This record gives sequence, C-alpha cells and structure tokens, in this order.
Amino acid sequence: MKKYLVILPWVALLLTGCATIYERTSLSGSAPKSPYPALRTDLRYITFHCDPESLCGGWNGYRKIRIDERVLAVVFATLDIPISIFTDTFFLGLDLSTAKQAKAESDKDANPE
Repeated sequence: MKKYLVILPWVALLLTGCATIYERTSLSGSAPKSPYPALRTDLRYITFHCDPESLCGGWNGYRKIRIDERVLAVVFATLDIPISIFTDTFFLGLDLSTAKQAKAESDKDANPE
C-alpha cells in the first residue's frame, strides 16, 4: 500500500502538462492564436467536465460522462494549470507574434483588395 502512495503522486505529476504539449505541437492542428493557449485549454477542459449535461463521443455514439471520469479529468487539469501558466509565460513573446500574424492574415482574407 505504501508503494502506491509513493507512485501515485509521481504518475499524477507526469500526466500533467498535457495542454501545453497539445497546444504547442501539431496535435491541435494550428499554431496558438492567442496568449496563454494551454491555460485556456485547461480552463475549457475543466468547464466542460464540470457541466453535468456534457456528452462524450466515441465510435459507439455519445454518452454522459461518468462521475469518476469527471473527477479525474478535473483533478489532472487542475494540476496542469501551474505548468501551463509557467510555459505559457515563457512562450508569451512567441504567442503574441504568432497571434499578430494570424490576425493580419485573417484581416487580409476578410478584406481582399
């Protein structure tokens, strides 16, 4: 039992940082378009899993999310918030320049002359 009490916090620590990895790699499908993208992802994830009416989709259709899944998701997203704040602050200059470029491209597409 003591072995699990030692291993569990390390596993929880290793599983955090997911939003940072997701937002800063090709997994999200696009470059960050605003400052603090990983923190926004964590907060959106927590909000989604705290909503009792939210549905989870899979190959066999949609279903309500079980309470144990909700608790684990909120706990890990909450543990991820400090890591997301640190890495998002570290990459703030890059995010601001990327957001500025994305805004310029969208303005260019919206007003072709």
